[in-house]
Amino acid sequence: MASSAWLDELARSADSVARERAEIAVGDAPREIVSASIAFGTSLIVAGMRGADGAVVGSIGSVVRELLTRAPVPVLAVTAV
Repeated sequence: MASSAWLDELARSADSVARERAEIAVGDAPREIVSASIAFGTSLIVAGMRGADGAVVGSIGSVVRELLTRAPVPVLAVTAV
């Protein structure tokens, strides 16, 4: 099952209400993401594993690495398909 289909199914099975939101913050990325997660009461953070810097496919970037250790909620690290 594709990850997007899995997330859709998870949302439906949990009777979740879809809430999409865009925020722009300036500062330390992991700290800002965790702050937003706390402020909005999220139950999951979804983050891309690497940027467009030509790193080895499947490697974990510094932002995701910090989120995995600092976030108060589960973090789902994804790669481009």
